[in-house]
Amino acid sequence: MFTGPEGVGQVEAAEAFAMACNCFEVAHRAESKSLSPTATLWGCGRCRSCLKIGSNSHPDIIRIETIGQTLRIQQIRAMLDNVALKPYEARRRFILIAEADRMTLSAANALLKVLEEPPAETSIIMWSHRPRDVLPTIMSRCQTIRFPPISESLMVEMLMGAETADLQTARWAARMSGGSYTLGRELLARDGYSQQRWIEKVLSRIDSLALRQVLALAEMLAQNVPLLPIRLEQIKRHWHDRALRRVLAWYN
Repeated sequence: MFTGPEGVGQVEAAEAFAMACNCFEVAHRAESKSLSPTATLWGCGRCRSCLKIGSNSHPDIIRIETIGQTLRIQQIRAMLDNVALKPYEARRRFILIAEADRMTLSAANALLKVLEEPPAETSIIMWSHRPRDVLPTIMSRCQTIRFPPISESLMVEMLMGAETADLQTARWAARMSGGSYTLGRELLARDGYSQQRWIEKVLSRIDSLALRQVLALAEMLAQNVPLLPIRLEQIKRHWHDRALRRVLAWYN
């Protein structure tokens, strides 16, 4: 069970592990004893197995994702029928289950059977950003690996390498992202820095605004639903930073 905040690499790590375990080049190097036992294993990214996993077309890498808002028992049952057979071509089959906290109770109970008696040559990797919402009997049968938030300095490097952002904007996105690379890139893509400056300008005057003006601001923010979670996070950060400055001023 991979846990941690969203956008810190759980999905990529699961796919990379599946790729490394089934890479033809890694297998060849291991058989020829040219691979150091202490070396970090990475898939070559070029062989047929790696390419299939990378393109989501490998028959033995089974991905289970939410339908609507839940993971349903029909999906788990279909997976159980599949793992009852030997892998088609992989040395090791992988079951990758996204957002494990969204499993219905019946789906979780069906999954317990395969966790109690895992099939040979099969690994099950699940991830959840809300592990407290996963059925305790599921968690007790898993080895939990926590992914910490990405550090701000590393996030700045990653964002500047992937996006055409200047240093100041990348630092802002890194701080706002809470260690989530996915959110950091989304903030840059949606020009969140300009929005943040506008929001801070409005919030700096909010004590002097009439109630109707505050309600008008709320209505304006709600008009763009996809951006609403980001804007609410920006507002939360604004008040957090404001409170922090007051506390520091009091101590000093």
